[in-house]
Amino acid sequence: MYKRVQFLILSFFLFSNVFTQGKGNGFGFTFDGGNPIMNLLSSISSSNSTIQLTPTLYFIQNLSFGKVEPSISYYSTTYTDTDWDGSTSTETNSTIVLGIGFLEDKLKYDNYNTYWGGRISVTSNSDLDVFLIAPVYGAEYNFSNNFSIGGETRINYAFDNSDSEMSVIDISAHLFFRFYK
Repeated sequence: MYKRVQFLILSFFLFSNVFTQGKGNGFGFTFDGGNPIMNLLSSISSSNSTIQLTPTLYFIQNLSFGKVEPSISYYSTTYTDTDWDGSTSTETNSTIVLGIGFLEDKLKYDNYNTYWGGRISVTSNSDLDVFLIAPVYGAEYNFSNNFSIGGETRINYAFDNSDSEMSVIDISAHLFFRFYK
């Protein structure tokens, strides 16, 4: 399954300009090493878990008021349990996180701009839905009309719909790579 997701992400990267609608649209990606959704899922599960991350893929749509960035992430969590007799068992679960961001430019210079906005995400598996709400502030440096590198700070609030109603609040930083048409 992990190989298929890698292939799917690579395909999105290679064919992103086919899916864009107009000048300035495109795709981007970032690595979510401290994703609060995965932190929340880890705290619910056993302590013997390993989380494998792939980049979060963003599709950039420039509009008159700013940007809309739908996103998709894939996570694989492996749980290892040791029984009383010393035998170990391993279970792997996969999670796909869907999200959308609404961003508005604040300061705009020739090659540099700042923005602010918000992002929401949701993931669902058989018995649990996890939601994320995050106000964001970021900056982006354009190396050309087709490529930029940026950073974004988020105040994340992740919560679930379980009976125990667990939640996580944290601050995270993300390094973005964006490719425009």
